Amino acid sequence: FPEDELGEANSEPLLAVTTQLQNDLNTLLQSASMGQRLTQGARVVLLGPPNVGKSTLLNTIIGEDRALVFDQPGTTRDVLEANWILNGVPISLIDVAGVRDHEGMDPVERMGIEKAKQEVHRADLILLLSEAQAPQDESLSQLLVAWAVSTEIPRLRIHTKIDLLAQTVRSSDVVLVSAQKNEGLKDLKAAMAAILITGDLSTDEVFLTRQRQKDEVQHCLNAVMEAERALENKWADEVITSELRSAATALDRLLGLDLNEDVLDSIFSKFCIGK
Repeated sequence: FPEDELGEANSEPLLAVTTQLQNDLNTLLQSASMGQRLTQGARVVLLGPPNVGKSTLLNTIIGEDRALVFDQPGTTRDVLEANWILNGVPISLIDVAGVRDHEGMDPVERMGIEKAKQEVHRADLILLLSEAQAPQDESLSQLLVAWAVSTEIPRLRIHTKIDLLAQTVRSSDVVLVSAQKNEGLKDLKAAMAAILITGDLSTDEVFLTRQRQKDEVQHCLNAVMEAERALENKWADEVITSELRSAATALDRLLGLDLNEDVLDSIFSKFCIGK
């Protein structure tokens, strides 16, 4: 409690700083999904009716015969997962059972469709496959609605077997492919990359790769927003200082400058130290 008056802080420069901080922190938070894909991989589910060419497309993309291909519908009953690299990002391609009406289905095929339902809920991208001769885009979209799949999971419409058409009409919202003739694969990979890869992987851009890191940045952002509100409402300087200190402490924990017991417990809970 000094005897002299301290005066008031100049709020204008501080408001400019808090605005810039919020922009930077929001940009960092947006990198979290890309960071997790770089470390954990992205899950891409191939969904469509039986015999639409899901397994053939998977084999063509990865360049080897991983999935069993046969003309009879319903060949794929279980979930098949294949690892692949797209522009430096690890991808898990998920081939699931073909989806169709339940009538006439045997119990094994029903179980396969139930597993397909589980996989689309975990997906980072859903490839909706239908034959170019008889597109079923709407029925697949309605199926995802019936399964209550989040609309935040991106979808990419793909028409297969274009080699069977006399002529093809290209559209900006549909990728045309022929896995048998190896046509359209370049367009498909470019469309997938546009959805799954955000940021410039060739630069030194920083990505958040762990939930703990994301939580600390979110904590920092919330504190900066509260500090800005305190500045705008001309609250006591102690309130502003407290919020800014909270934001700085969150960054210290993120950067390892404040290694308290809670932080260490969080970090080492993910590791096996050995015996």
